[in-house]
Amino acid sequence: MPTRIVVGGPPKSGKTRMAQELARYYDVPCLNLQEVVRELCETQEEWNEYGEAIVGDVPAEVLRKMMHIKLEQHSCKWHGYVFDGMQMNNIELRNLFSEIPDPEAAPPEEGDPAVVLNLLPAYTPNTVVWMTMDDDELKERLKTELCLEMEEEEVDVKLEAYSAQLEEYRALEAAASGEAAGDAAPAKGKKPAKGAADVPAEVLKLGKELFTDKLPEDKFVFMKPAEWPDTSMQIRQAIGVPKNISGPGSLLSDEWVPVVEEVEPDPEPLGVPPAIATIRAAKADFEAKKAYNQEVDMNRALFEMAQPLRLKLLESVMPTVTEGLIKVCEGQPNDPIEFLHRFLLERDELHNQQANEAHNNAAASPDL
Repeated sequence: MPTRIVVGGPPKSGKTRMAQELARYYDVPCLNLQEVVRELCETQEEWNEYGEAIVGDVPAEVLRKMMHIKLEQHSCKWHGYVFDGMQMNNIELRNLFSEIPDPEAAPPEEGDPAVVLNLLPAYTPNTVVWMTMDDDELKERLKTELCLEMEEEEVDVKLEAYSAQLEEYRALEAAASGEAAGDAAPAKGKKPAKGAADVPAEVLKLGKELFTDKLPEDKFVFMKPAEWPDTSMQIRQAIGVPKNISGPGSLLSDEWVPVVEEVEPDPEPLGVPPAIATIRAAKADFEAKKAYNQEVDMNRALFEMAQPLRLKLLESVMPTVTEGLIKVCEGQPNDPIEFLHRFLLERDELHNQQANEAHNNAAASPDL
């Protein structure tokens, strides 16, 4: 059974990496529409004029023929494919995978049911993988990538452009639920697909909406990429083992080797002659002793300067404080700080009374 997978999701969500991983594992070609155009333009003379063109400038009928030629090749027809859906909307994907209306058929009259365009069985994917990431994660992912290559000003410009691109994607996503149906229009910066007049006018939606309408729910896988480097691990588990004759292939992550930063060792210093080494050692010893002596002298000077204050504290402060601490230890009050505070206030008041009495006695006594 051919393994046909379509990979889509918001811009910068890792779709291309995911498509390449799955293609390697399921051993099928990885298709990118821009690469298909360039490949076939080199071999088909009638399409040489589109060799340097972007996908949006190639007519819809030419894109359809190119895609179907590629899908009819042996590897895609019998083994399958993984298609990197890029930012294609439902109408663009319908041009590749669906039937086209009969140009000779009469247009439906008013009240008649709309013409239903079914998917082509030979090309219809049997699995649709859609990346799910919120805007903050996507912007942080892009910012981390850009900061490794650009200056901060350039990063801001790129992020602003990406935000506009992401808004277009979310507008297509909202159109699927009818939230923005009235304002729906071709994505900004993209031309309407040539040949789109053959398709009934309708609201542009995400490309996955084409498959949502035509495929059962069990054909869809909505999931965030796994941790680097094996980003497709959870997707492979959800899809299952390969069902074609080639069997499982390799993985990109098997070949990934962590980047090793080469650190140049510091050059070894040149040898020093013994006589110079002796002079340097003596000089270093002299400087060390000099610094030690300066520190000793400074400490001695500080000690001498502090002696009067130290004596004053020992004579007038420490006896009273020591007595108060002894009282605290003996009484063990509930609030020792408050107890010591009251004790010091009482001693201060007693000292003032004694000083006043001594002053009064001296004033009353006759002069000696």
